[in-house]
Amino acid sequence: MQFNVHIGAGAVLASALAAVGVWHAYSSGWLTPAKPRAGLAINERPPEFIPTNGGVLTIAWVKAYETFEKRSPSELELKVPLGTVKVPLPFGETVSEVRTAAKYQYQVRLQKRWPIQCGDTQCVVRTGPVELAEPVAIYHGETERKTRSGWARFDKAANLEQLNRSLGLALVVRGNEPRNRDVGMREGRVEIEKFVREWMAKEAHGARRIVVLYPGEQMVDGRPVPAH
Repeated sequence: MQFNVHIGAGAVLASALAAVGVWHAYSSGWLTPAKPRAGLAINERPPEFIPTNGGVLTIAWVKAYETFEKRSPSELELKVPLGTVKVPLPFGETVSEVRTAAKYQYQVRLQKRWPIQCGDTQCVVRTGPVELAEPVAIYHGETERKTRSGWARFDKAANLEQLNRSLGLALVVRGNEPRNRDVGMREGRVEIEKFVREWMAKEAHGARRIVVLYPGEQMVDGRPVPAH
């Protein structure tokens, strides 16, 4: 049995014109292939979730030596006669100092269902903001205090007490400085990776690479970098 298929000249012409139109749209830039969104794999799988009890996860302890100082210059002075002139003689300056070793604790808050994106070779987990636990602890055995005052000043004890009362806020400021915070975040990646690795072992996910992304970071060339 034979089937004779006849395609009219009009249909052939229409197909040819359509092909030319598509080629022209691509070449002129009107029509471009869809691109995957930045930071996502083309064959991305649906996210899984790490179950937690919520709360906070301590990711790093950083020990740092800090020095705090409070200077209180005198607003008064004596006028001492010297011959025909009077020479000013300041009452002096009160200076108090505290040197201590601070124990900065950095942590992240856990979602009860913490999303994790896994592919064939790696898993990517995004954390919440890194927080500094307050109040900041200090090593009392490594804390030194000293205070002195000018010859006509009697406020060195009060000046030191004021400095002691200001340490709580001052330590929070120091703990959030990059020189301390960056160390905590660097060590924190390792701790978060351990936490995720334990979950992966229970779920039989195998030895995949784990990438930890803090808020404001993205993957570039396979490593986390701050987003611009």
